[in-house]
This record gives sequence, C-alpha cells and structure tokens, in this order.
Amino acid sequence: MAAVRIHRLRLPLEFPAGLSPGESSDGNLLTVARDGLGRPVLRGTALAGALRQAWRHYAPTGGTAADDEVNVFGAVQADGDALLSPSALDIPDCVIGGAGNLRDRVDERSHIQINRHTGAVLDQGLFRVEAIPPLCTADVVLWLRADAALVPSARRHIATLAGIAGAGLVLGGHGSRGVGMARLCQAPEHKEYDLSDANQHAEYLDDHSLWRSGHADRMGAGSVIPISPLTVQDHLLAIDLELFIPRGQDFLVSSGRGTQTEMEPQKVTGVDGKEYWRLPGSTLRGLFRAWTSRLAAREGRPVAFSLRRYQEARAAKQRIKGDDVGWCFVEPMARKAGKSVEVTCPIALLFGSLAGRGRIHIADALALAAVAQCQRRKHVAIDRITGGAIEGMLFENDVLVGAAAASPRFHVRMLVQDPEEHEARWLAQCLSALDSGLIRVGSSKASGRLALVRAPMAHGRYEGILLAVQPTTKERATP
Repeated sequence: MAAVRIHRLRLPLEFPAGLSPGESSDGNLLTVARDGLGRPVLRGTALAGALRQAWRHYAPTGGTAADDEVNVFGAVQADGDALLSPSALDIPDCVIGGAGNLRDRVDERSHIQINRHTGAVLDQGLFRVEAIPPLCTADVVLWLRADAALVPSARRHIATLAGIAGAGLVLGGHGSRGVGMARLCQAPEHKEYDLSDANQHAEYLDDHSLWRSGHADRMGAGSVIPISPLTVQDHLLAIDLELFIPRGQDFLVSSGRGTQTEMEPQKVTGVDGKEYWRLPGSTLRGLFRAWTSRLAAREGRPVAFSLRRYQEARAAKQRIKGDDVGWCFVEPMARKAGKSVEVTCPIALLFGSLAGRGRIHIADALALAAVAQCQRRKHVAIDRITGGAIEGMLFENDVLVGAAAASPRFHVRMLVQDPEEHEARWLAQCLSALDSGLIRVGSSKASGRLALVRAPMAHGRYEGILLAVQPTTKERATP
C-alpha cells in the first residue's frame, strides 16, 4: 500500500473589525451563517474559496503552479458534471468564538448606497447586515491528505497556506462593508501523521476525534512553522494609517439607532468587553470611491456613473437604482441572460461591482471610547420666510470631538490586490484630500474633519507613492 500522510494545519485567526459570514437574507437584512445550535459559523466552503483565490495570487509561480492548485483544491471537468480530481484538502466549518457565547451578540448594521452626484441615497440603496463583534476569533484546522504523489510537496503546500493566512485574508460575504479581515493571533501550528505507523495512525484518530468534538485545544501539540516568504510585494499593497480629530473639529458617523438623541456616533462592544468608537470601513470606501471617480473622470477614463449619464437620466426623468450602478448600467436583459459582462470602468474594477469582485478592502477603524470625547449639539430648522424656528424641528445629536482630552485615534488598514500604478496614485490623492479637509466624513451635523497623525505606512507594490504622502497640519493627536 502506498504511504499516506495526513498534515494538520492549525490557524488561530482573529478578526479585529468583526466578521459577517453571510448565508441568506430576510427582506433587506443579510444574515450570518449559523449551525444547528444557533452559533455563528464560518463555512468551510467559503474558507476554501478564499484560500484558493489567494493561492492563485500568492503561491510560488512556475510550470507546476496550476498542477499544485488542482492537487490541493481539486478540479472539475469543463461541463461540471463529474469530479476530475478530488481535493486533498479538508476544510470543515468552524464556529466563531471569543470571550463567551456569541450566539446572541450578533450586531445589526445599516448601510446605504449614495448617489455621488447628489449626495442622496439611491433608490433601493438601503439594506442591513448582521455582523459578529470585533475581536472575534476562529480556530481554523485544515487537514491535508498527502498520497504518494503529494508527499514530496505537502510541507511546501502547508507553508504556503500558512503564508496566505499571514498575508491578510478577507473572509465572509461582506468584506466591502469593512468587516472580515483576518490576522493570525498566534503562530500557525503544523503536525504530520504517518498512517503507515500504527502509533501515529492512532494519534491521528484521537486528535481528529477531539477536534470533531470541539476540543481542538486538547489535540497533540504540533510544531510552529514560519510564515512562507510569499511574493506579497508583487501582488499586494498594504496601507496602515492613523486618523484623529483636529482641535476645534467634530465628527459623526451615525448608526441611525440613537438612544439618547436622534443621532449618535457608532459605538460597538468588542468580544473583549471594551467599548470602541467605530469609523466604518464602508464609509471610507464610499468616500474614496467617489473621489477616485472624480480623479478618473478628470483623466478621461471611462467612468460608468459619469456626470453625463446622470444628467441624461435626469433629463429623461429616469430613476437610477442601486442595481444600475452596481451593474455599471449593463442592460437588464444582458444581466438576466447570464452572459459574461465586460466591465471597463476603472472604479468598478478596483472597488468591485455586481459583475465582479473588487480588489480593495478597507477595514473598520476602531478607537477606545471615552465619555470626554463625546459632546452634545442642539439644532433647529429655520423658516427662511419668517426667520423663526419651524415647529417640531428642534433636535439634538452627539458628536466626537478633538478637545483638550485625547482625541480618538482610528487605525485604518487597507489592502489592495494587484494594484496598478494609477490606482496607488489615486489612493494617495484620496489620503491627501482627507487630511487637508477636502473630503469630509459623516453627517453634515458635524464638521467631519479627520487628519493624519503621521505619514501612512505602506508596503508592497508601489509603496513609494503612498509613503510620499505627508500630513498637512502641524497639530498631532494627544498620545
């Protein structure tokens, strides 16, 4: 009998901004996947798809790269009717955990799609998403079955999978909403079982049984493996920046569910029990998308949602819906026919569309919450004819401020797959516009000014373009 070895790879993942492993919908509410006990889970099929997609970007290139992918993940025939090559990798569902039971701690978030020409919400552009709190974890265990053909390369494949996890995976169905970025909270662990040895075979059965029963922490210890030196610089641009509220400025991104006033800053309780102010990644994503659309249009690139298209639709009294923008205005009949839709809009190619996934992820930014950072504002709507207050239009809202007390400091993480030079240049211009105050964040009931604490950190392709961005203000946030 040919020698068979089982390789176990344990990846302790943490999700700093939370996770939303979507599975179904209830009206305009997109719900998370759950197991039979009601616990939120990350489906093995979703994880396998993310790993396979990343494998194509990061795995070592060469003549055997395609064969390695087929050997590890499997392949089907062209007609899809029969399995051509089974997957050697077993990726089961894993329960999302953390401190305590997360079954009843799933948060519900509201999102809107904005018409960049008017600033108003697009028709059918309001929806809600369930998300698991920040700092949740997933103890991912992968099992690779290496037959005689895979034995020589199995260790290399395990190191590559560990390296993919270390490079920064985005998991779940709603990465564009700012959640789902994973990081290794501990070093990956590897253990190899030689099934031709009776003792190792018995150890494999014991460990597999412990893992199946939810006691992965009791499995036999493996060896810590170094992260594979992936060619990240060739495929990825990672950007880290820190934002604060300058003195005299204020800032508000509301969740729409005020408890004390009509609008309050978004606050979320992490798995660690601490409260954090939240700057949604989807907010920055929308602002950067609108600004890069402007930059692309000025360069004469084919922006799908152009000012000319908006003006023509308005003149014809046509309503632009969220699906129209999402599909880059492809005719509805072409969408329903299931034909391959070619998208040429550079903004859709970077940020994604309903015709294809995007290549940029902007994670939610969190800052430890303090009472002194929040102030209340009173507003009134004035009748422009009489100059008096309109009846019933006196309201209040809370804002975050850059006062004498320490300003909230939001740590923003951005990842761009296969960036182009012009895309890196656009993102650098977005950061400069944000720092100088040209891009205002959040509600009009606050100034919306955020500034860079320091120059952004970047590594990967075209990192020099981002490293050249410098803060425009001499003020710095209080440490």
